[in-house]
Amino acid sequence: MLNARNVVPVESRIFHGAEIWLILQALGAAPPEMVAPSELAPSADAVRLAEQSLIHQGVLGIDAKAGSRLSAEIDALIRPTAFPDTVCILNVTTRFTNSQDSQMVTFSHLSRSFVANWVDEDNNHHFELYSPGDVEHSIWKHLLRICDLDIEEPDGIDDQSDPSTIQQAIQQMKQTVLLMCIEPFWPLEQGQRALSWFISDRHAWLIERQAAIEQLPKRVGRDTIMGAVQAFLSPQFSAGDQL
Repeated sequence: MLNARNVVPVESRIFHGAEIWLILQALGAAPPEMVAPSELAPSADAVRLAEQSLIHQGVLGIDAKAGSRLSAEIDALIRPTAFPDTVCILNVTTRFTNSQDSQMVTFSHLSRSFVANWVDEDNNHHFELYSPGDVEHSIWKHLLRICDLDIEEPDGIDDQSDPSTIQQAIQQMKQTVLLMCIEPFWPLEQGQRALSWFISDRHAWLIERQAAIEQLPKRVGRDTIMGAVQAFLSPQFSAGDQL
């Protein structure tokens, strides 16, 4: 069973946009001569200040011959996100009366390293490195952090398969959740898997696929959601065996 209570990252760091750009350049994920995108660094001065900050933190070293180099700890923390073997994406959209808000967490693994990262509303980039045995639990932890699973159990009285019931639930939808795993080097049809559900009036509706055919939404409880998430993740991360 998934348990998020005692899951603690091995390493965690927060970086600003310009700092991330310099780290990616040091990793070789971005060409050293390329100008930073404006959403990461609004000016050349911002990049210079970020470089000074990273050097002061001991994150970045400057070698006259080799150029920028990262500390071993930060290299281990960021490299899986830049060059992953597998990526899982959690995308949660919450709908309000006149607007909606989307939050995304990316889970990347490379060899035996597994990292969760996301960008907050202040454009800070968060990175958390987890041990292989905590992979599934860490995903569940972040899912609980941004998903509304304060839901009611199905009562077994209503006809949940009735099209009008389903249509009403869709119209009252407050939150949608998509969990997707991607193998970057596999063909698209083989390397992409997804699990999704939506929340409507404190009820969760799970959308399943059978033989690549999407089924009608099914009203489920929290334990069923947990079981579906674990079954979805197990082929990829079973007890850390795949890492």
